[in-house]
Amino acid sequence: QEAGADHQRPQERLDTRMMAERTLDYGLAIQVANSVFDEISEDGVTEFLPDVVNEYWVSLTTDQLIGMYRIHQLNAITYQIHALIMPEHRGHAKESGRVILEWCLDNIDFAKLVAEIPEKYPNVYHFTKSMGFSDEGTNRLSFLKDKTVWNTHRLGQTREEVETWLQH
Repeated sequence: QEAGADHQRPQERLDTRMMAERTLDYGLAIQVANSVFDEISEDGVTEFLPDVVNEYWVSLTTDQLIGMYRIHQLNAITYQIHALIMPEHRGHAKESGRVILEWCLDNIDFAKLVAEIPEKYPNVYHFTKSMGFSDEGTNRLSFLKDKTVWNTHRLGQTREEVETWLQH
């Protein structure tokens, strides 16, 4: 009996593990995008219309919705990734990053993942670096927010680098 009780504890932990799943639910994508829109949108952009058919919109859940990642193809081998973690769940960011990288390996035939991070958001830049992405350059004066023009960091990670990072 004691061994059976011990065996159940890991299962309970698995039930609360963050899960990633592609969604075609436009309403859900709008809900998540709207939760972060004012914070991340450029000046002058009044709405965002997700393309859930031609892009990957991957929902992240535990016992509730944590956020989504938007992943879209730039060319035959490169995909750009955007985190949309709902403000009340930012404490789950590191776990969400690990889960989405695992999901990408399992579901997308990519050679490279890239992210564009405006300098206005140093916390997002440092988070992305902590997920194994490397600096690959700067897109100068390319993002307008709060009436200020910001540079954008370009970060990238190859498929092999993702696999290595996930092993640590």
